[in-house]
Amino acid sequence: MLKSHAEKFGLACLVSCLVACGTEPAASERERLGVTESSIINGAPDAGHPMVVAYLHNGSICSSTIVAVKGSTGYALTAAHCVGSELGELSVGSDINAPTKKYTVTQALAHPGYKTSGVYDVAMLKFNGADGATPIMPVLTPQLDDLKSATTLDVIGFGKTEDGGGQVGVKHHKFLSVKDVTPLRLIYDQQAGGLCSGDSGGPSSYYPNIEYVAGVHSYVASNNGSCLVEGADIRVSPFVDTFIMPFINGQPIGTLTCDQCTEAHTANGLCSNAVGACYADKQCPSYQACTQGCKTNGCVVECKAKYPAGAILYDAIFACVCDTGCAVECEKASFCNAPQCGLSAAKPACQSCFEASCCAEAQACSENATCIDCQSSLVPGAGCKADPVTQAYEDCLATSCSDACGIPSSSSGGPGATSAASGGGSSGLGGGDAVASSTNVGAGGAGPTGETITVSACSASAGRANGHANGWVLAGLIGAAWILRRERPRG
Repeated sequence: MLKSHAEKFGLACLVSCLVACGTEPAASERERLGVTESSIINGAPDAGHPMVVAYLHNGSICSSTIVAVKGSTGYALTAAHCVGSELGELSVGSDINAPTKKYTVTQALAHPGYKTSGVYDVAMLKFNGADGATPIMPVLTPQLDDLKSATTLDVIGFGKTEDGGGQVGVKHHKFLSVKDVTPLRLIYDQQAGGLCSGDSGGPSSYYPNIEYVAGVHSYVASNNGSCLVEGADIRVSPFVDTFIMPFINGQPIGTLTCDQCTEAHTANGLCSNAVGACYADKQCPSYQACTQGCKTNGCVVECKAKYPAGAILYDAIFACVCDTGCAVECEKASFCNAPQCGLSAAKPACQSCFEASCCAEAQACSENATCIDCQSSLVPGAGCKADPVTQAYEDCLATSCSDACGIPSSSSGGPGATSAASGGGSSGLGGGDAVASSTNVGAGGAGPTGETITVSACSASAGRANGHANGWVLAGLIGAAWILRRERPRG
């Protein structure tokens, strides 16, 4: 079944704004940092996480977690927007005005991807003076990450104590239930309290067997400047093997998966303008809503004909992801590799043949709802024989590519007649397995030759194979529209 990702876009939040978790306090606030109140709004005092420390630099305060120690060198995890021109120091203890120890930071590295997307909001700090007694909280690995909606995490930080005011600098914590999980983010409903300024970079801990850092506090979303709306962590596990451990081990920084990269650049990155353009035009959401109800590939083609401007804008998001934001990460993704002439065959010889001899017919088929459905159906309907576009495509295959595509030479009445009688697709190429090339949907069942045709349901010039990606590949579009309107003050 074709699945649209329209429901992932968060249209209702279009006019929201961002309040950064790690914004620099005003002078009057800095003067009152020693006043003891509940940080993590409506939280409780926290004395049980000695590895959660305050990160002080450039006159601002963030939170951080010591995650590893190698000899006398320690490593702490924080938020990328907390890193500034000054390396600063880590303050150990529950109150920054009464530290039990201080560590001088010797290196700070924001994730390189943060330059292009705020969803890469993680950073690593290196410091000297650690030893075997230095407490750590290890990071949650991908293998242990089974986080899902309704999972309860313990959020910890040195942030503001009251919504719209209060103090910062005293460590508190609060248990929050995860509202939504994406490849790169953990979203919290904060109407009863949670993250606020000064908590940035702090951990959300998870306890599958021992306590792990599951998330790094990143931002708070609101439509009125209040922190009591929605908060977000950057999910740690995607960065363990690509950023955190490489930094600790002195290795090159790696890349994220295609799904993760796509979320980063559609949510708050290089492709967010394309997402904004989609939602600024009525046809784009209408096109998504139309395809959401589709059960056949031909239906998608009809939606494209009904909302052509919307389809173009929607496909532009994928063009940005594939060509700009995630060209390396999504290089092999099906939705980034539109087939030549609009269709693909699993058999290379067949592909080469129809590209050379039947390209125009294949392209016309990919843009025709009836032809698409005829190629996608396990048992083609009676209308397939009467459709001129379908017949032109199948006649060309039978005439020019019968050997290459394994079409029985004894067929009469065109390849469709033979394959339909045998339970295959109307093309005689196992068309029952034909699907929209980026959706992996459609009826199964290979034809008599075991050959498979993949139908793109859009022209090759449109480029993005129907504009729908697998699984979570557009998960970054959750809330993408509302995140576009935010500004993230650096802290």
